[in-house]
Amino acid sequence: FASNQLHKVLYQLIHGNEDGILSNKESLAEWRKVCRHRWGIPPKLKYFVGRQDKLLEISKILQHHPSAAITTHGVGGVGKSQLVVSWVQENLPKYQLAVWINSEQATTLQQDLARFGEQLGLKYSDEESLEQKARRVMAVIQGRSSPQSPSLIIFDNAN
Repeated sequence: FASNQLHKVLYQLIHGNEDGILSNKESLAEWRKVCRHRWGIPPKLKYFVGRQDKLLEISKILQHHPSAAITTHGVGGVGKSQLVVSWVQENLPKYQLAVWINSEQATTLQQDLARFGEQLGLKYSDEESLEQKARRVMAVIQGRSSPQSPSLIIFDNAN
């Protein structure tokens, strides 16, 4: 699938089918077939061991509640992010779209979402604030996610 064709499909999914190349149903089918979008996902950990009970718990929650928000909490440095990285890497094939967002501060969260939106082909006006850009990206993700085309969004370091 050539890059320009992929961009066309993404554009149609985000902005609608203005040029009549593919119907929305066809566009979505092409999206599912060719695009498993990954952004910011850390690489698989070489030395992650144990914590199978926590990994299984995350899987069970999402199996029964696919749109659930799951939080891990604890003091810094105990491996919360590593736990999530390990789970994500094992379960990545289930998701059409997976995004890892640095959420340590509101500004970094909005910046990451805006950069991801650019990867999706969104164009921003000069008047749009970071918050508006971030909200647009979340709306696009939510609008394109379905049981047949699930999305995974990880907000890392959200306090």
